[in-house]
Amino acid sequence: MICGKTIAGSRRLRPGNRLALALAGCLYAMAAGFAGAQAAEVAQYFGITPGRTTRAQVELILGEPTAKSGPDNDIYTYAPARADADSSRVVLSYFDDTRTVQRVNVYLKTPLPADLLRKQFGTRVLSRDRNDGGREEFFLPKAYGVIFATRDPAAPAAAVSYLSPRFLAGLFVARGRTAEDEKKNDAAFTEYEKASQIDPQDAVPYLRMANILNDKKDRDKALLYYTAATNAAYPIRTKATAYYSVGILHYNDNQSGSALKAFNQALATDPSYAGGHYGIGLIHQSRDQWKDAMAAYKKAVEANPAWDAASHKLAFTALQALDFVSAERENRRRLGVEPKDATAMVYLAAALSSQAPERNALMALFQDEPRLKESLSWLDKAVAAGYRNKSVLEKSTHLRQLREQESQAFNEILSRIKPQ
Repeated sequence: MICGKTIAGSRRLRPGNRLALALAGCLYAMAAGFAGAQAAEVAQYFGITPGRTTRAQVELILGEPTAKSGPDNDIYTYAPARADADSSRVVLSYFDDTRTVQRVNVYLKTPLPADLLRKQFGTRVLSRDRNDGGREEFFLPKAYGVIFATRDPAAPAAAVSYLSPRFLAGLFVARGRTAEDEKKNDAAFTEYEKASQIDPQDAVPYLRMANILNDKKDRDKALLYYTAATNAAYPIRTKATAYYSVGILHYNDNQSGSALKAFNQALATDPSYAGGHYGIGLIHQSRDQWKDAMAAYKKAVEANPAWDAASHKLAFTALQALDFVSAERENRRRLGVEPKDATAMVYLAAALSSQAPERNALMALFQDEPRLKESLSWLDKAVAAGYRNKSVLEKSTHLRQLREQESQAFNEILSRIKPQ
């Protein structure tokens, strides 16, 4: 019994996996349990609660915005609340997905001594320079911030910020991503852990920690954190990505039933998420259900037309289903998006070769076949673009016509492929 949960679980999971699944359910509960001591508390500004109040509700309190700014006109300036006699203006930003308040910046008519606010606000957990030449500091246990008009350490406070836990957690996520970019994964994990304690409802830090564990081949702990991400409240796309990642772990363990369930949960969470369709395609492909796999990959491509892996899978399964017209169509579309995609060039060559009529060698000598000529051209471009899997070209049944009817040109192209 772990955290009040049994680990008897599915018999298809090895013991370590059952333990991970049992722990996953309580990880989120434990994180939520930290809220009283470690998670950020939320302060209100005249009835506006960051992370909860929507833009519509804000404007019923403050009225219409007096100005918009920012690169996407997504920062809104309002007159202060009627009961607020100390402020000159209030500046808000909102989360794109929930349309709730990210932060409320209340600009003071008279700047205040910074030390006075620091004593009231608690522990400074982060500071950073602002793009406007100023500086800001962030505090816990209540999620407050202080904005300074300059970067002078002795400058007075120009504004006070009321922050949502999600916004403050996002600052630590950003620090974690920077550490990951610098290949400092242990430091990144710590930043993500801080973020998860500041806002246990945010799926992003759990997902980032799971990815680090997965890269370390710690499959069971990764599953624990992915599952915690699925149990979080937002963002929806991150929760769907976590379900997809759970599905991939099960798929790689040959647990197709559990994998399919997770991929369907990804789509139930976010029906527009391409990964859910892609994962379902993987299951059908593993069962040689080529047409069903095609249908799933087609939906993945429709949801994310730029996703190269989904396009390649769609083309491959179309070839396996002997639907050469669909394979040709998809590869031409893909090459319109990414003209240097060598894999799409090879699949297009295969689709064209497969549509060429059967001819004997003598007929091939005296009469050109346009589809084979174009197939050769794409194969030539693929090798020039870096395609190196010579054995695939030599063995592919879909290139048989090309090998037999254009053998000299085919072999000449293959001769330019350097050994891997």
